[in-house]
Amino acid sequence: MRINRRRPVAVAVLIAGLTLVAFLMWCRYRTDLSRFVGGDEFVIFVVGGSTATGEPYSGYTDLGQMVRWMFGGSIGGRPIRVKNLGRPGRTAAEDVEDAKAIAKNPPPHRSAVVFLYPGNNEFLRFDEGSESHDLSKGARPLFDEPTTTAAERTQTLREYSQSLESIIRTLQLVDVPVLVSTMAVNLQWDPNRSVLADSRNAAGVFTRLEHGDALRASGDETAASAEYLAARALEPRFALASFRAAESMERLGRFAEARRYYLDAIEFDGNPFRETPAQRQILLAVAHQTGAILVDAEEVIADASPGRIAGFNLFWDNCHPTLEGYLRIAVAFAEALETIVGAHRAQITPDVAAYERELGWGPDQQAGVLASRGAYCYRAATLSPYPELRLRRAETWLAQALELQPRNPDIVCSRAVLAGLQGDSKSSKAYWKQAWSLDANLTAKRLSNPRVREILSHLGIADTQPGTW
Repeated sequence: MRINRRRPVAVAVLIAGLTLVAFLMWCRYRTDLSRFVGGDEFVIFVVGGSTATGEPYSGYTDLGQMVRWMFGGSIGGRPIRVKNLGRPGRTAAEDVEDAKAIAKNPPPHRSAVVFLYPGNNEFLRFDEGSESHDLSKGARPLFDEPTTTAAERTQTLREYSQSLESIIRTLQLVDVPVLVSTMAVNLQWDPNRSVLADSRNAAGVFTRLEHGDALRASGDETAASAEYLAARALEPRFALASFRAAESMERLGRFAEARRYYLDAIEFDGNPFRETPAQRQILLAVAHQTGAILVDAEEVIADASPGRIAGFNLFWDNCHPTLEGYLRIAVAFAEALETIVGAHRAQITPDVAAYERELGWGPDQQAGVLASRGAYCYRAATLSPYPELRLRRAETWLAQALELQPRNPDIVCSRAVLAGLQGDSKSSKAYWKQAWSLDANLTAKRLSNPRVREILSHLGIADTQPGTW
């Protein structure tokens, strides 16, 4: 038998060559974890929905810009550039396209990172009934219909998991690290819809909620909590029962129980506009499976909140943080980035006032933010059977906005809409007349909105020409 002596030699050379290549790649990877190479700048891509864009500070700043400021504008002598790809209402599936766009034209080796902040918008596409609800007929019903079937919800969560993994894997293939964050949300924001599992329990649930509200109004929070828990016992997945119980537990100082019930209210919401606890678990699992770098924004905000209950202390609304809230989350991103680039940020404990000075923040900018949040809250109030909580918050923000800009016709119009939703016909008319005197064209445009016309109809106002009132 003839032995081919060249084959073992060739195989040995090939193995040695592959081993050398693998060793060099390992060395390069190890080096790049502490020292980025290539490229004239360091790019932070921000991917996600409206919170990723920085709402309500979009156009002024976002998480990427905050981190840029914390690092003094550069990393390793290279200027930091922030590329925000976020869009309001975007789902994780749409974020996949952003990841593919980055991968198609990848930045130089290890000269960029992606801040991924997803999760609040996964179920928004199912909310087709809210706009069809006629505001002239008042608030939504207490016992509502879910926007999704159980099968649709399960499929949406499955797709969410697949999209997150696709985003991370796509970017890992081009060596762009992903810092993926859980979503910090406002636990003190009530659920949009509450749904009965058995319609025969409607009377029992209603009676217990009503009794609980009466006892709360009388100052007996302990007795009120018992009623809310009784409603929850009848219908364990009725979101408003969980929310009311959570409020009671918080007022009684039983914070761990309150947090649990608040999270149940989000999970059981028949029309969720926030990251649900189930989504959080999915994100944590995907981050672990893919080796993505986790930023736990929810924990950051919880740690900064009384009783670990994130609320209006750091949020404007259901999911958009105040500037302080954003800065706290940005610190977590900056800390994670430090471990990758081997550089240290200049701002260790960012001060809100200092950052406002950096932005050139003033009364006009603050009035704009307040006005936008007031309008957001009163629009969101139309989604709820008990709109008072959101309307009170809208009133707070709009009152502060008017203090800063008392002759701003757009803010005055918003105040007129709010008064209408509160059922105050006299005040609504007065605000509309004031707005008309300031800017008739803008006021006429606001009055032409079909939803505004429904609100006026509910008040018994048929004529939409304030100049004739």
